[in-house]
Amino acid sequence: MIRASAERLLAYSQKCTHFSCPVLYQAAEQQFYCPCHAGRFAVEDGRPLSGPPKRPLPRIEVKITGDDITGYEENGSETMHDWAKLATAVDTLVVLMGLKTLPHVVSQLLRHGCSSETPVALIRWGTRSEQETLTGTLSDIVQKAKERKFSSPAVTIIGDVVTLRDRLHWFDEIPLPQVLSDEPRVSSESLRLA
Repeated sequence: MIRASAERLLAYSQKCTHFSCPVLYQAAEQQFYCPCHAGRFAVEDGRPLSGPPKRPLPRIEVKITGDDITGYEENGSETMHDWAKLATAVDTLVVLMGLKTLPHVVSQLLRHGCSSETPVALIRWGTRSEQETLTGTLSDIVQKAKERKFSSPAVTIIGDVVTLRDRLHWFDEIPLPQVLSDEPRVSSESLRLA
């Protein structure tokens, strides 16, 4: 992520579109550079400038809300995820701050081989007194989240591990304390990005 101006942040995948090598930002040249194959990409739109890469870097949509900075794959950009591997190669997926993209994540996992009956849990304000948990399956979790107006901040857990909730939900039965801190919060204005 780089600061293009006082009001504008730009973010791209850090993987070169040639062989997924790490891409570095070069401030003096105002470009991204892949040292493995000398690929260069434009800062403004991620398009390849030189070297073997033929495709642009996938853009990440950046949103600043108060003190939070979040990033999402831009709609229509090339995906940064290998959905076929994610859908079949692991037992549990954990998606942080993924409520906005939940319909996309679910559709991609189903499209690439996950069973529609795969258990899913959404956990809002985890480990806090106001914690909420919503469970379902890949086939119904998006609709359940809409009906319940489930909102961020939330973690999405996908996989059979969700079925252990009935045995591990001891914290639902006792009030969790509010944690107070003397630590100052970091404001978005105080962040200095390249």
